[in-house]
Amino acid sequence: MNIIAIFNKRPLFTACILYLLFAVIGYFVSPAIKFVIITLALIIAFSFVILKFASKKVGAYTALCVIMSSLMVALSLFSSYRYFNVYAESVEEYYNETHTIEALVTSGRSYDANYSTYNVTVSKIDGKETDHKAVLTCTYASELEPGFLIIANVSATDFDSDFTKSSMRSDGIFIQYTSNNEASVLVTDEDDFHPLVKLSEWNTSLSRVFRVNLDENTAEICAAMLLGNKTRLSNVVERDFSRAGASHLLALSGLHVSIIMGVLMILLKKLRIPTKAIAVILIAGSIFYLFLTGIKISAARSVIMALLIYLSLLSSRENDSLTSLSFAGALIMVISPCSVLDAGFWMSFGATLGILIYVPFFNDIIGTLTGKIGAKVKLLKPLVTVVSALIAGIFALIPLVIVLFIFIKKVSLASVLSSVVLAIPAYLIILFSLLFLLFSKIPLISFIIAKILSFSAHFMTKYCANMSEVENIVVSLNYPFAAIAAIALCAAFAYSIIKKSRNMFTSLMPFALTLIVFVGAMYIYNYSEKDTVSVYYANASSTSDMLVISNNGESIICDIGSGSNSSYYSILDAISEARSTEIRAIILSRYTRKHVSSLYNVFTNQKVKELWIPYPLNEDDYYKMVRIVEYAEKYGVGVRVYLDGETLCIFEDTQITLHSYKINRSVTAISLISINTPRDRLVYCSPAFNETSKDDIEEINRILADADYIIFGNKGPKTKTDYSIPADNKASLIAFSDEIRAAYYTEISNRSISYSLVTDHCKFCLED
Repeated sequence: MNIIAIFNKRPLFTACILYLLFAVIGYFVSPAIKFVIITLALIIAFSFVILKFASKKVGAYTALCVIMSSLMVALSLFSSYRYFNVYAESVEEYYNETHTIEALVTSGRSYDANYSTYNVTVSKIDGKETDHKAVLTCTYASELEPGFLIIANVSATDFDSDFTKSSMRSDGIFIQYTSNNEASVLVTDEDDFHPLVKLSEWNTSLSRVFRVNLDENTAEICAAMLLGNKTRLSNVVERDFSRAGASHLLALSGLHVSIIMGVLMILLKKLRIPTKAIAVILIAGSIFYLFLTGIKISAARSVIMALLIYLSLLSSRENDSLTSLSFAGALIMVISPCSVLDAGFWMSFGATLGILIYVPFFNDIIGTLTGKIGAKVKLLKPLVTVVSALIAGIFALIPLVIVLFIFIKKVSLASVLSSVVLAIPAYLIILFSLLFLLFSKIPLISFIIAKILSFSAHFMTKYCANMSEVENIVVSLNYPFAAIAAIALCAAFAYSIIKKSRNMFTSLMPFALTLIVFVGAMYIYNYSEKDTVSVYYANASSTSDMLVISNNGESIICDIGSGSNSSYYSILDAISEARSTEIRAIILSRYTRKHVSSLYNVFTNQKVKELWIPYPLNEDDYYKMVRIVEYAEKYGVGVRVYLDGETLCIFEDTQITLHSYKINRSVTAISLISINTPRDRLVYCSPAFNETSKDDIEEINRILADADYIIFGNKGPKTKTDYSIPADNKASLIAFSDEIRAAYYTEISNRSISYSLVTDHCKFCLED
């Protein structure tokens, strides 16, 4: 396979690949650069139009290819400009303000006892006509339904973590509206005829068939895999599937579309319907299924490819798989430019591309071997089928590695194994879920199908849960050189595609060598950092501070503040930066009402090994502790109770000590946290420490005097008097969360010392 074989006589394939490439480039470059490239592309296209008519040396085919490709480049960048530099910025101007919106609830995203989230289309904001999609988050159990027209007083914000922001923007959502009071949302009318609402209602009705007749776990797995309805799918199940490398089975893709359309095709052939009539029915069925399932991007790619195959049946022409794939990708990007940020789209596109590029190599090898074996081929056919499926899964992972580098920044080591082990159960669930919808009213048949679905669903969830428990099953790719590695892998993949070679191993060699170099670099980097303990400080709000302590990919969260959901969301980026794929422990410095709900959310979304909690000092703390411990036990999180001032070993040679001190004017205690390695000490200190008792001040000063790094944080009562720390302290850096304290201390200190004002988060490196 070589560059001529791939691009020659495939003008549409070439043009579509360029459209996808420049859609990616357009997201990263400035508007000025976009317009420069657009201008150059239009000049090239115009020049070849003139050359074609002015000179006979330029062939019609060559001119057509160049003109088409140039126009696709220009269209791609212009579409990117309109979406990311005009539309997105027009929405972002509403951030960090309170607004009154008029909106249509199009679908639900998630529901919980403590909050609800919905997709909404906003028609007016503060009385001004608009048209944008948003997420409405209700910090209570709301009873809104798709189709409700609402007026709401809300606060507008961006999304908390980079991962959430990227995920939302891939759905075309750039803003989050939050309602903190149920009385602030008024339902004014109901729109039963809006297409999105009607399709959502149909989807919900079909999902309800599963929920009424099957157990909860089986029903939600079936609704997710057949209908793409994951609104009530457990976060724990999604987390476990992700950690087991099987999350693609929950996302609608070519597997789901091919099974459903395959069943429909078999039924139609049994009825002896003509081929062209079958093609028309399959086209209509594919489009209906796509809209019924919410127009998921990964499903759209599969449906468009299927449509091209069915159209080739109508025209009696041979379908080209690579052209179909590239056209499907480009068409999705034309309709939805935000798909450039959709990891699911690129994973679906990349996996299919890997199979189309490399499986022919393998098939040639199998054909040669089976030709030599001869009569024994039939006996070996089941084995060949299994091996072919495994090899196809491995080939699909080749481009997926690149997608994981760019979007997910982590990879499950169980991906290949999970794809093989769960392939048959996934096939059974998709097939029998469809049959269950058809025969749910027939007792005996529905009972048998329900048993098959229940066994398959429980096998999948149990397998993924067990895999999720395996330590270090998920490896982080978030290294400083990861961007370079991603570019190198892209180049190696492109080279392996266009290289003139019929040998699969020679073709894959550049990609394999690049991957080996990256793995080696990971090992060297981890070895060089093995004695470094990193401490990330984040002041999520004026009353909530967080510390993340990490070493060798293990992270511990020390929650010093109010324990709000937003505080935990804000710290997840630090967890990712520390290359942690699971949380070794969460340490609470106190109990608040918010901890009950926030820790529930953390346990259901993140893999947490242990929870360390303070000894309760009163009845109120005790009851909060009981609720928290119940959640921890439910999700397999170990619990440890510590005493004030107790030294806890968090890593091999690293200890943490948490102290609480009282002041007369406040019931809120002052926290002092000391993190010690054999060489360095970092101390976090709350404001107003100078208002404690004389003995406490002396103890605090002794700790501060010996600190290499000091953080004056937010948590606790604000200081009302002047303060100072020992003049003989050895601190090399003092960080402040408040500019007034920073300015005051800088003024009174005569030492040449580094000061830092922390408005978001900062990182300290302690030597172990």
